[in-house]
Amino acid sequence: MRLLIFLVSVFCFGCGYAEQSFEQVSTKLTELFKKVEQQQIAVADAVLAIEESDIELLLKPSVINPEEANIIAEGQIACTGASQGVLCFDLSDLDRLKKEGKEIIWVTDYIKNDDLCHLHNFAGIFAINEDPSSHAIIVTRVYNIPCLTLPANVVKTDNELITPYGIYKHGDEATLDGFNGRLLLGKVPLHVHSDDTFLKKISEWSEHFANLEVHGNADCAKEAKEALDYGARGVDPRTEHMFFLPERLHLFRKAILLKGENAAILDELKELQKADFIDLFQTMGSYPVKIRLLDPPLHEFLPHQEEVLAVLAEDLGIPLDKLVSQVKSLNEANPMMGHRGVRLLLTSPSILKMQVRAIFEASQHPSLEGKSVTPHIVIPMIISSEEVQVVSQMVEEVYQEVSHAVGKTFPYRLGIMMETPRACLLAGEIAPYVDFISFGTNDLTGQTLALSRGDVYDKFLKFYLDKGLLKADPFSEIDPAVKKLMHICVSQMRKINSDVTVGICGEHASQKVGVFICHQLGFDTVSCSAARVPVVKLLAAQAAIIHPR
Repeated sequence: MRLLIFLVSVFCFGCGYAEQSFEQVSTKLTELFKKVEQQQIAVADAVLAIEESDIELLLKPSVINPEEANIIAEGQIACTGASQGVLCFDLSDLDRLKKEGKEIIWVTDYIKNDDLCHLHNFAGIFAINEDPSSHAIIVTRVYNIPCLTLPANVVKTDNELITPYGIYKHGDEATLDGFNGRLLLGKVPLHVHSDDTFLKKISEWSEHFANLEVHGNADCAKEAKEALDYGARGVDPRTEHMFFLPERLHLFRKAILLKGENAAILDELKELQKADFIDLFQTMGSYPVKIRLLDPPLHEFLPHQEEVLAVLAEDLGIPLDKLVSQVKSLNEANPMMGHRGVRLLLTSPSILKMQVRAIFEASQHPSLEGKSVTPHIVIPMIISSEEVQVVSQMVEEVYQEVSHAVGKTFPYRLGIMMETPRACLLAGEIAPYVDFISFGTNDLTGQTLALSRGDVYDKFLKFYLDKGLLKADPFSEIDPAVKKLMHICVSQMRKINSDVTVGICGEHASQKVGVFICHQLGFDTVSCSAARVPVVKLLAAQAAIIHPR
């Protein structure tokens, strides 16, 4: 009966954001709460009648009367929400626009790694050719920036946007409607909801039913506080994102090019990381902070613009042509399957030890005395138990040094990212050496299906989806083969190590299909961007009601 109610609610209300306004959601929830209070329906049935679109419209600004607005362009929704600002085509004009107090809607073809350090400046992003499941788009969701991608029949020049609706220029005022997939002309009025009564009650109901604990993808204390306020019970920071601030990026680039052999630079990086970790531990208290060690290939951190390379060469005291050659030597033909993750950490042990030392020293900072802090260290991109054992030994060496320096022992937990088919199939061998595992399903999907996320959507993946050769975008919805690998991994892991805790991070963990799969496979945690926490808590509760463990 409850499954029937759930399906009926989806049929009746699940027609998409474009056909729902905040007023409609408010009316629906008011009636629902009244029926529960009058015992006309059970709380479980009320939970099943609530949709993720209802939560999103409670959480984020939305356009008032979008049907009355003038459209500039239409595109795919990459991150929901709505924002106003001026169109910005040229990042060199960013400082001027900010000094003038302008909110900025960035118009770009692609979001490059070099652009990630600027994302906090944008109220909205209109990324014309960006794959909606790319890593950059996932970062926009972490930052909760309304974003549209892949608009139809749009051409961008250096300072113009040519669309079926007209020609628009750098500096024109616009509104990005991330609920209806439209870029609108001018500053269209927005609704910003401030009353959290609905959210608090839904969160309370969700926690009552859910088996899964929801963590936030947060890379700094501010994001962790946001996730905590939304009801997260832990955070999963990725240390590579901590290096993308401009002043840190320059320092980290020097460490890379000096091959981690400059102790002074490494110590400076350690102190920066340590300060970040202290802030995270203080914010989260006794809740787990699962810190993923450095993962991406090093070339992703290095510049390609000649003026940036020139500054870096001068700072390092080496000729520009030598630096350019060194940067080129770090490029890889297939970097996401190359020198990254644990492979990078094992071949650059000074970077590994720097990060681990920063984590341990932060956990023992005087400001945390009396708090129950247990650092969780995550090793990325594992393929073997041998790798885990070697890293574990290095981590233990650093632990002994820090423990001796502070004059006491303290707990820590060691975990791994399950991102390769080999690791999933050999999980039983790895199980004795880890305390927890977290699936990185974006990489696991790429390796299982031989797909390169961010490269394939326009070239053939959209064709496959249109022709029914794949039932769903595997980077948005967990593929059956990936689900089978996850099942094999969890079964082997828990057969050998019954105490291991199992989680998932990444975009699959914030979608309905992914949350339901994680619940059915017996996971302990799921992780998502801070702003998705209330939605994922609702989905976890719905999964538990429909599929009781």
